[in-house]
Formats: sequence, structure tokens, C-alpha cells
Amino acid sequence: MSVTVIDFRSTDADEAKDMIRRRFGRGVPLTASSRVLVLESTERLVSHTAAYEAILTSNRVRALVCLVCGDPTVNGDDGRRGLLRPGQLGSDRGVTTLWVSDETGVAWGLRPTEPPGAHPDAVAGSRAGVEYLVETLEQQEIFDRVIELGRELPEATAAPGVTLSGPGNGYGTVNAALAQALKRFTAPSHSVPPAAPSTAPRGNVLVDLVEGTHRAVPDAPDPGEGELARHENRAREEVLRSTTAFDALARAGGLFAMPPAHLRTVELRDAGDALEEYRDRVRAMLWRFNSLRDDQRVAELRRAGVPGQSPSPEEVDEALEHLRARVQRELGAGTPITAVADDLENIATRLSPRSGDLSPRVREAAPDDLIAALREPPPAPHPRWVSWLLAPALALPALPAFTGDWPGLVGCIALALAWIITVAWGARRLGGPESSTTRLLVAHAASAFAGGFVGMWLHARFMPDPPPLPQPLSLTIALIAGVWLGAWALSRAWTRLIGRWESEVGLDRAERAIGALTGLVGLTAKAEWYPGAGRRRLADSARAAASAARAIADTLSRTAVDLDPAPSYAVELEEQLREDLVELSQSAFEGLWGDLRSGNAASYAYERARESASRLVEALRDNLATNGPNAPLPFSRRTAQRRIHGGPELEQAALTLRSPVEGRMLQLCDPAYLSLLSDTVADVRAVRFAPGSLRGRLPLGEGAARRAAQTMVWTAGGARSGILRLVPFRRDVVRTEWFAGEEQGFGPADVASDAGAAESEGTGPEESEEAPGYGISMPEPRMDGDVAKEPTDGENRGSEDTTRVSSGEDYLR
Repeated sequence: MSVTVIDFRSTDADEAKDMIRRRFGRGVPLTASSRVLVLESTERLVSHTAAYEAILTSNRVRALVCLVCGDPTVNGDDGRRGLLRPGQLGSDRGVTTLWVSDETGVAWGLRPTEPPGAHPDAVAGSRAGVEYLVETLEQQEIFDRVIELGRELPEATAAPGVTLSGPGNGYGTVNAALAQALKRFTAPSHSVPPAAPSTAPRGNVLVDLVEGTHRAVPDAPDPGEGELARHENRAREEVLRSTTAFDALARAGGLFAMPPAHLRTVELRDAGDALEEYRDRVRAMLWRFNSLRDDQRVAELRRAGVPGQSPSPEEVDEALEHLRARVQRELGAGTPITAVADDLENIATRLSPRSGDLSPRVREAAPDDLIAALREPPPAPHPRWVSWLLAPALALPALPAFTGDWPGLVGCIALALAWIITVAWGARRLGGPESSTTRLLVAHAASAFAGGFVGMWLHARFMPDPPPLPQPLSLTIALIAGVWLGAWALSRAWTRLIGRWESEVGLDRAERAIGALTGLVGLTAKAEWYPGAGRRRLADSARAAASAARAIADTLSRTAVDLDPAPSYAVELEEQLREDLVELSQSAFEGLWGDLRSGNAASYAYERARESASRLVEALRDNLATNGPNAPLPFSRRTAQRRIHGGPELEQAALTLRSPVEGRMLQLCDPAYLSLLSDTVADVRAVRFAPGSLRGRLPLGEGAARRAAQTMVWTAGGARSGILRLVPFRRDVVRTEWFAGEEQGFGPADVASDAGAAESEGTGPEESEEAPGYGISMPEPRMDGDVAKEPTDGENRGSEDTTRVSSGEDYLR
């Protein structure tokens, strides 16, 4: 606090002296402020003479305002009532005295004359007036201006009055906006915010798991060298042998390669057995490794030849930092705190090792139907008895038959028989039911001999006599063309049949299954077994963070219940308060992140976050009540001035500052003693003040109001704007008399000796750049701009023509 407040109202002389000795006596460190505000009562004022003498001679205090509360006392022998004070508080000592005869205050104005009445901001008997006045004088800028104006007041004494705009008066919408911001910030979430693209370097699977970018697909299945590699290599060799046999069958000479029956009963069955054995080995390894400790598991993985390495502490810290950054990013984007908690719980689930029973994943990688198809493969398919092969069967014999005569007929029969024999041989090689082979041969025999008759008929119908080519030459060409056409058709049909059979067997699926099993082991080792300890730590961290987020949400929800909603509020104010809640949540998380980085257990995360959030909520509400929404938060990291434009608070503040100083305001004077006050406007001094955050933004108008704003007091703290009015008393109301403080046992000599000793011990007067350059013991009257001088006794102080306010500025119009 920039002003030291001392309360003498309920202390006797000895207690007051002890209080000053504790504050300013020998060996006491320098005080926090050289400005002192003393709360005093009229009944005890004179008895505290020694205490005031001690304050003034302590060399610790540069400015003193004495706020005296109570009814008037009898001044002198004439029986007149007024304020009797010791000479230590006289006008020649540079002390400003404010006399409050009614601590609650009444609504009263100098001109036009109106009867006093109750003020809407001060309930009768509440002493609200003194509370407002102390709150105002605690601002060092206002305190310094009151000291300056006190030198211009008669007897440096005045009756204070205030008119304020602040919390509860123009700022009533702050609580409503805060309640709405809390409601939206803690609303139950119905969806989890999407994961942002990962910016982490590739290879840190922990970061990928935190960011939700991890994909369960191995980049390069490689079991390395070891026990597992032997089983995998055998399965790959058996599948490769079967694939080679299929390739040999599909070539042009496939009719003379390995019989399909042998391939079906031996090669494919061996491939199925090898794949099943490898799958069982993988299943057994996954099951056994899950029951091992981290160190045992790593050793077994090395022996099995499964590559990988445990994450380093730096990688775990990197993943934890990404977890923290993700929370900060979501909060900064305006995500409700409840949605952040849900996201953290999902991250914890994603991070938790899930390799308990991997049998379903093993069966998915190498399904039973694939192994069954290898061990009991389907028979090789036969060509259908009605297919496109009947076309070459018809055309082949027709070519030699077209040459005519008996050589053409012989060639026709030869090609037809050769086609039928080749088809029969191929069907026998493929195997299959006898009935299917018989139908195939009958269809092709009928087609071949029909082609011969067609060729003979075409020769007789269209061939000229004599033929264009010799009979031997034309027959030779026809036979060569027929053989080539038959070989091409049969080869193509055979290749298609073998290819279809291979796809039915599923050797390509077997290759992928072996890779999937190897990848499953490698992926489990890389993502779960090797980083098992790191994943558990991060999962616990995410759960702790989710618990902390729930605690913050619960605390903020309880705060929202305590606030009274209002029918309207400024939307911009709600947005600013929502940013404040984001900063509050981020600050409440900070302690948790520090514990998680150090590896400490976070089982107490909920309670700690709740306590931290409660403390920060109190700081937020105190800041709003004391300094207003434009003042930065005590826990904020932002240095830029907060700007909340518009809203009723600015209009109310401007209206208050534009009001004339002689108007009705909360005057801290009992109605019975208003006659003791001067009714001359020129005698009044006033301090117009507003928070520095509102500088240049108040709608004050133009002309005199704008010029007066140039001398307004802008406070560094505080939320209120208003006017502090100092009304002097009539002549002889304030009487100053000297009373011997030494007779009460604590005089100037005693304090001076304490001050000298303190100075020798290095606890002398405070040197402060913020303190004004004046001293209490040597007051120097000064004039400030257009401030009027105090009228002399010969001047007419009650003139009705004198309407200028001498307050350091023209009152705002």
C-alpha cells in the first residue's frame, strides 16, 4: 500500500505512543511509505499530542493527513463548539486535517441551498462515508493533492465530501459479466476438441501419443536377428516356394511343370503350417512379455531379436511439455475447462499401455480362414465347357479344311485331334471331377469337327478353280497358322486359370499376414514395451492434469453460484473476463506441471488445483472490486494495458466527473453542524480523480471540461472515479492550542533520540522518488496553476458574486 494508515480512534495516550514507537522507534526498519493517514476521534485528539509529536519528529514521515471523526468539542471559555486540536497539527506544521462529524454522510450541496438528505450509496449507521474516504485517500496521487490543497485551506482543515463511481455504482454489470463468463467457461462439454497437428520430431512415439497423431502401422517390418526371425524366415520361405511354383505353372511350359496336385497337397500345406507356427509363436511371445517387468522385458526383447530402445528422460520431458502446451493451447483458444478435462482423460486412455491380451490383434493379422485356405486349398479351376475357347476350337480345323481335297481333310482331322488331346491333357493336369472333364472334351470335339465341315463347305462354295496357291503351300500355311492360334489360345487360358487359382488360395494375403505379425511385434515393442515406464508416467500425468482441470471447473462453478446475474452486461467485458479465466486456469496449472516435471506423485492434484484456483478467484474478484476491470490482474503475465471500451461504467464515471463541486454529494458532516461550513464556492477545493487506465477514453466533452481534465489526478490503482470535495470551516470553528507532550512522558526529545539512534544504525529517513518534495516540519505554501489564493480576513469571503471553484482545475461541465 502506498499510504500508511494508523487508527488512533480506540487507543488511549499510552497505546498511541506504543503504536508510534513500534512503527517509527529505534531499530525499526524503514516504513513502506512516507505518507501517513491517521484516523482520530475528537474526544482523544488532544490526549494524543505526544504521539503526533513523535510522528513529526521521527524523520520518517513526509506527509500527514489527520482524519478526525466525532462531534465538536468546546473551544475556549466562550463555550462555542468546534474542533480543538493540538498545535502539533497546526497549519504551520504542513499537516492537513479533515474533520468528519458524521461517518455515514448525507447528501448535501452548497448551492443552490437544499436540505440534507439520505444518500443512496450510504445506508444510515453504516459508516460508509468514512470507508469511501479512506479508500480514496489510500491512493497516493490523491493523498499528495490533498496535502497540496491543504496549504490553501484556512487552518489547513476541511470537511470532506465525496461522489464516486465504481463497484456497486456504475460497475454493477461486472458481476453479471463474470457470472456469464464463468457459466460458459465451465459448461459441460459434449465434444472433445480435435487434436492439433503434431509439430514434434518424428520418432518420439510418446509425443505422437500425446498429440493423437500416432498410427498403429509399422513403417518397415523388420524382426532383426534372433529367435523370432527364424520362425518368420521359415514362413516366408514356404510362401515363396509356393509362389514360385505358381509362377512356373503360369508360364508357357506350365503343362510340364510341377503338377498342380502336388502344389496343392504339399507346397501350400507346408506354407499354411509355417504361417500358423509363426502366428502361434507371436501370440505366445506377446502373452509372455506382458507379465514381465520393464527390465526383464527389455532383456527378452533383445534375446528375441526385436529392435527398439527405451525413451530417454529428455524424450519423456518433451512429451510432458507437449502435454502442457496442448492444455495451454486449448485454454488459449477459448475451450471450456470441462472440455479440456475430457481431452486430458482421452489422452490418458491413449497413453495407457494396452497390450494386455493381444490375441484378437494376432488373429486379425493372420486370420484362421487364411491358414485354412493354405492347408486345405481349393482345387484348381477348370475351364467351363462353354467358354471363349470354343471359338479357337472351331477355327483351328477350318483353316486346313478350307484348302480342300483330301490333304485339307487330313489336316483338319489332325488339328482337331491335337486340340482335343491338348485340352484333355490340361484338364487331367488340373484334376477335378471326371464328369466336368467329359463335358469339356465333348464340347471341344464337337466344335473342332464342326469347324472342319465348315472349312470344307467354304472351300467348295467359294474357292475358284484352279486355286490361287498350290495345294501344298496353302495347306502348310493353314497348318502353321492353326498350330500358332491353338498354342496362343491354350497358353492364355492356362495362365488365366492358374492366376485365378493363386488368388483363391491367397498367397499374397499370406505375405501380408507375415509382415503384419512382424509389424505387430515391432509396433508393440516400440510403442508399448520399450516405452512402458514412460507411457505410464505420462498417462498418470494426464490423469492428474484432468483431475486438476476438474478441480478448477468445480471452483469456478461454485463462484458463479455466488454471483447475482443482471439483466444486461457488456459483451466486451465478458470477453475480457473470459480471458482472465483462461489466465487464471493456466496459472492454477503451473504448480502441477512443475511437480510432474520433477517426477513427483500427483495424487493430490485435485486438492492443490482447487486451493490454487480458489486463491486466484479471490484475487480476481478483489481486483475487480478494488481496481476495476481495466486494471491488470495480479497473476497476469500480459504487460499491455487492458482496454474495455464502452459500457455503463465509462458513462457513469464521466457523468460523475462532469458534476460541479457545489452540487449534492456525500458530505461527511452531521446535518446539525452544516452551519459550521463555509458556503462560498470559491473557498472549496476539489480533487477530481479516475483510474489511469481510463485516461484518454472518458467521454468528458470539450471546452472547459476538456481543459480541466488536463489537471485531473490519474491513479495508478483503484477502480473508482469521482470527486473529493474539501469544504473549509467558518472562522473560529477550528482552534489550535499547544499542549506539552513532554508532560505525558513521550515528548520530542525522546523521539529525537530514537530517531538519531535509528539513523546511526542505518534505519534513517526513507529516500523515495515517489514522495513529494515537501516536509511536515517546514511547510512551504505553493500555488498550482490557476488555484485561487486563500482570501484574507479583509476580503469578502461570503460574496455571492464569487462562483469560481478554486480546486486546481475548473469543474467539468
